[in-house]
Amino acid sequence: MIIPFELLNKFKALYEEKGFVYIDVPYVVDYDVDKFTRPEYQDSIIHEVGKTNYAGSGEQGFLQLIKNGSLLRGNLQTITVCSRDDYPDETHFKTFVKLELFSTEMGYKEMANMVLSLYPEGCYMIKYGDSIDIESYNNVELGSYGQRTFMGVKYTYGTGLALPRFSNEYAN
Repeated sequence: MIIPFELLNKFKALYEEKGFVYIDVPYVVDYDVDKFTRPEYQDSIIHEVGKTNYAGSGEQGFLQLIKNGSLLRGNLQTITVCSRDDYPDETHFKTFVKLELFSTEMGYKEMANMVLSLYPEGCYMIKYGDSIDIESYNNVELGSYGQRTFMGVKYTYGTGLALPRFSNEYAN
């Protein structure tokens, strides 16, 4: 499995052109931060029992910054290694690299449309209640977009690029 970092850098630059500022976020987050976004059916990847877990997404890193009182507002992006207790298959991995988008200004529909405009032709959106997924022409989920409120901060989250899922889907 290869992570094409050149592709990751290309998308980072594209989002910078769209006004998303890159910041680094924590890779280890407090238990309550992890629990806020982690599905109930998934176990945490524990860093320190009862205290901290490895982040399952860049979103959790942004939330840790909110909790620490140090998050900037606006349109932000980060690149993280994500650790999840997924059952490995062709599209799910225990660890992967993700460019995460985070905004206190943009709605989730606007964010999903922006990302879709950068993805290959044939990708499409599916609305699920208060969130949207973008899928490939092969029906592989490439990203999720929605809005939440954490500690009084309303924000939009979304996948800018998930690797190797995206690169496996569009290898040719």
